[in-house]
Amino acid sequence: MVAWNNRRVVDVPIDKGIKTYRNVKRSDPLVETALSLGTYIGDIE
Repeated sequence: MVAWNNRRVVDVPIDKGIKTYRNVKRSDPLVETALSLGTYIGDIE
């Protein structure tokens, strides 16, 4: 899995990546950046 950690893109084993969950809001700067680049991140409410 690819993740953002300490201002860096890092790879994380999927079992570690799904161990915890954090809800990210649509207004989060990283979500805004991903969307502006055309990255599909799933359905957004």
